[in-house]
Amino acid sequence: MTANDSNALELILAELRRLRDAVEGIEKHLNRKTSAEPTGKRTRRANMSDDELRNRYREIVDEYKRDRTTRRLDELLSEPRPNLTRFASVNNLPVSTKGGKASIREQILARVREEEQLTATYRMGSGSP
Repeated sequence: MTANDSNALELILAELRRLRDAVEGIEKHLNRKTSAEPTGKRTRRANMSDDELRNRYREIVDEYKRDRTTRRLDELLSEPRPNLTRFASVNNLPVSTKGGKASIREQILARVREEEQLTATYRMGSGSP
């Protein structure tokens, strides 16, 4: 093996090392992108059953009656619009989901207040005066 052959082999080896390093760098970059959490997007929750949606409405009503707070309603409003539409449908709420979230919130609160007034006006008694 001559000196030229040795130099040629060293150049080839150096080039192969550079290629390997470049491929490993690209691989690391691709792995970082796929393993990183997507930013700015919420993970989609599993669809809730009708009973769960009814219970959630009942919790919203109870919380409002008890504490006059709307934390659970505000949590609900962070859901995507199709979930809000389904929530309103399951609970027979006359809510137009075409407006903004503030409009939806006010419509649900109006229904909660109306329900509260109706239960106060037409309480079921025990039958004795």
